[in-house]
Amino acid sequence: MDIITDLEKFIERADEINLEEDRKLAFRIAGELKSTLLENKLQSLSAPQIGYPYRMVCVRFQTKSSTPDVRIYINPIISHSKGFTLVRQKDASLPNREFIHPRSTEINMMYQTLEGGSFISTFTGAVAFYLQQEVDLLDGMTLETIGLEIDKRFDKAKEKEKNKLLEAYMKAIDEYKKQLEADIKDDPNLSAIDHAAKFMSQVDSGEIKIEKNLKVEGPVDDGSSD
Repeated sequence: MDIITDLEKFIERADEINLEEDRKLAFRIAGELKSTLLENKLQSLSAPQIGYPYRMVCVRFQTKSSTPDVRIYINPIISHSKGFTLVRQKDASLPNREFIHPRSTEINMMYQTLEGGSFISTFTGAVAFYLQQEVDLLDGMTLETIGLEIDKRFDKAKEKEKNKLLEAYMKAIDEYKKQLEADIKDDPNLSAIDHAAKFMSQVDSGEIKIEKNLKVEGPVDDGSSD
């Protein structure tokens, strides 16, 4: 499949996919995601990037085996995160461009599998960065949305100049966060999403207990680039 580079295609939030009603579609998307990811030697990819407006992503894990370990996550929700770092990231939908982006170093994510199971897993390191990047895209945000685009001049700059640029960037991020919080407060739809995210976080932390058939997996291996 061709990878979409028209960023206008990613403005809208991707839809959840109903595995009971659309299982065949989910399997078709999963197959095309995997083959496109491997053909282009990528680490992660989301369904909207190959033309499907659904909440599905795939990530390739690093392995010593000759068989690629590519995993599919359906209807992912990042319910909790901690830690903070600035990460350099690229995206196949933004060719020949690189960005610095703030990321959590550890996330808990709820998701479904093709078999229909529901899980909560903890991800750290590079895998967590990839998943955050793809979930952002499912929500209508590319690296360009709040990322700091860099080029070869950045690596050649002195540390003092780099730090000055990063400090200015972090101030801009803080202003963006304040504006986003104001937008969420004023928009009933965004407010509903915010409340849902907080609810899932409370469920994940144990503050709210619900009866649900969820399995819990432990941390996964780092999925850094080859």
